[in-house]
Amino acid sequence: MFKNRGVRFIGVNVPSDTEGSARAFVADRKIPYAIGHDEGGIITGLYGVRRTPTTFIVSADGNVAVIARGKVGLEQLTAVLEQLADKK
Repeated sequence: MFKNRGVRFIGVNVPSDTEGSARAFVADRKIPYAIGHDEGGIITGLYGVRRTPTTFIVSADGNVAVIARGKVGLEQLTAVLEQLADKK
């Protein structure tokens, strides 16, 4: 829906999870986007992640536009992406 508009998804596994458990989670849920493991906690520290899931939506100019703590539903995510796409 948004791929042709330049939207990309990236996942980051928090340090408290093992890389193996993250791989199993991704495989079980058939997650279609790249996920990296934040082994040293650098990314979670820089972004102030205190609980999971936490979703950061970064605008086209590279700035964090939205931070959602907790689960984000498809309708909510779609509305935010539409709003950001309209600002381009």
